[in-house]
Amino acid sequence: MKIVINLKNEIKEDLIEVVDYFISYGYDEFIIFANNPQGIFDKGRLAYYRNNQITVITLKKNREETKDLLHLIKGGLNKFFIVFSKKVIELDLDQLLFAYKSNATLATLGNYQNKLVVAIFENEIFDYFSYGNSLEREVLARVGEDGEISLYSQN
Repeated sequence: MKIVINLKNEIKEDLIEVVDYFISYGYDEFIIFANNPQGIFDKGRLAYYRNNQITVITLKKNREETKDLLHLIKGGLNKFFIVFSKKVIELDLDQLLFAYKSNATLATLGNYQNKLVVAIFENEIFDYFSYGNSLEREVLARVGEDGEISLYSQN
């Protein structure tokens, strides 16, 4: 499963901690969208990732919605995480994955203190992209209407 991070100011300062959090659970493929992808990681950190067979791809974003960014890379995605907040590191990822597997929906949202911090998606989420411009509002609303969304909440 790939980890997709739409880098926002909230995550930027803690990006290494967020990436390391997922690495600690055995994930090794990351796609990071950033306004300025050059220099996100220093050479030492990139060498560490390379030496440990961790793939980190950084791509330039402009003002695209998350949905549009995902559409650019959809061919390489099957099941995937999208990280919305650095607070993802507060979640028990094992419990989130248990909820994801138990509910068998297209989308499982992970909330921390009533805020969306991460989501797990099946590739079929792309079938819903015509229902609106915003993944977080319009697309997920339609997925919910079809009963294909579940929630894991931790406070």
